[in-house]
Amino acid sequence: MMKKEEREAKGAFWLQHLRECSSSGERLSIYAHRHELDVEEGYRWTGLLRRTGHWPQPQKSDGAGPSALV
Repeated sequence: MMKKEEREAKGAFWLQHLRECSSSGERLSIYAHRHELDVEEGYRWTGLLRRTGHWPQPQKSDGAGPSALV
């Protein structure tokens, strides 16, 4: 199990990458591959950060296209 400090550092790391990914408009899978990150870990952190209120919940789709962080 991760120590609190490690978890906070990892959360900050992923939050920064998720912001960059969102700004780029890329899907997380593409962004992660390009930055040599573990995409599955990225999806896990997306969920964790959403549950803790650090990352926004996904918007309901209006059919306009896929979200970058699906």
